[in-house]
Formats: sequence, C-alpha cells, structure tokens
Amino acid sequence: MKKHLALLFAAVLVFCSCGTSKFFAGNASSTQPIALVEPYSYITDAVMFISTEYEKDVSVMNQTLVKEVVNSLNLPIQTIVPFEYAPADNTIPLNRWMRSLGSIGTDTASSLSVPQELRDAVSNAGCRYGMVLVDLGFVKNADQYTLESVVNGALTVLDFLLNNEISVGYTESHENGVYSLIWDNQTGKVVWYGNRPRNENTHPLKHTDVLKQIQKLYKDFL
Repeated sequence: MKKHLALLFAAVLVFCSCGTSKFFAGNASSTQPIALVEPYSYITDAVMFISTEYEKDVSVMNQTLVKEVVNSLNLPIQTIVPFEYAPADNTIPLNRWMRSLGSIGTDTASSLSVPQELRDAVSNAGCRYGMVLVDLGFVKNADQYTLESVVNGALTVLDFLLNNEISVGYTESHENGVYSLIWDNQTGKVVWYGNRPRNENTHPLKHTDVLKQIQKLYKDFL
C-alpha cells in the first residue's frame, strides 16, 4: 500500500511540475503577427524558501535576459512594444493582473479580461494579436546580484548575463517560472495561454535555465 501511495505521490509531483498550454481560438500559424508588450519580471529575494520583497536590480537583469532569449527564437513576434511598469507598487491593478498569470490554469485563462492599457499598447503597434510574457521567481541573497556588483564599466547587463553564467551553490534557494498569454486585440478575447511553473531547479539569472523554460513555453510556435 505504501509503495502504491509513494508512486501516486511521485506521479502527482511530476504532473504538477509540467507546464501546459492551450489554444482557445486559432492555432500557431493563424495567431500572428504578434506584438509582445515589454516582458514583465517580478523577482524577489528569499529567506529560506519564502519569497519576500521585490528586488529591482535582479528583476531588471532578468527582464533583459528574457528579452534577449525571446529575440533569439523564431517566434512570430513582429515587435516588442515599450511599456513602463511599476512592479513594486501592489496598489496598481495591472501589477496584480500580470502576477495572477502565474496562479491560473488553462481552465480559467480564456475568461480573463485583458487590461485596456495593454490593448492600447498593441493597438499603437498596429498588430492584431497581443502577447504578454511574465517571469516570476526568487533568489536567496538577492543583494549578490546588484547591478553594481555584477557589471563593471566595460560590460552591459546583457553582456554579463550571456558571458558569465551565474554560479549556483547547492545551499542557495531559487525558483523561476514563465507565463504567457495571447489575445485578439480586435475582440479582446484570449486565444492562447501557456505556463512553465516555478521550479526550484531554475534560476532567473541563468541564461541556460531561462532559455529552456521559454523554449518549452512557446513550443506551440517553434
């Protein structure tokens, strides 16, 4: 009996760790061209395994890395639309909406109402389909990854992240997850949702980790 319960528990863990994606209308070839609104990164520090406060420097580095990865893939993205977020302000409804993409599933994604400010940004880009990409994670001892400590005068943030893989010790806790949603900007309806849930084996500042997560997230389009 114990053996069966252990197998069942293991199967549940595997199932829960797998990402899912679903089209609610159209398919990968018809849902394009796409305007990607500036990726949204919300990385916190951690005490043990408990997420605590928003870390701006780490989030900026993660956002830079996410954009580089997206640009390196053969996705039907026509343009990345500049957009200013204020992730530290929890009173802003848009912040709460963006982070909520990490806690929903394909059963509820289709009923989401896309915030008007995102729809306006896509309208200005002249694309029918809009996309958001959200990265949520945490790193223990986030102060190790301040812009001042990891980037010298000769390097940009992107140079550092691409050429200096983050060294992760076995005692360091970290997680990262990526979530994305595409909507038809003419109707406001969600047409696709996908996620790669937060995983303790992935680091938000490791290029190889983020690349693998985003490749799996957008496998429908690659």
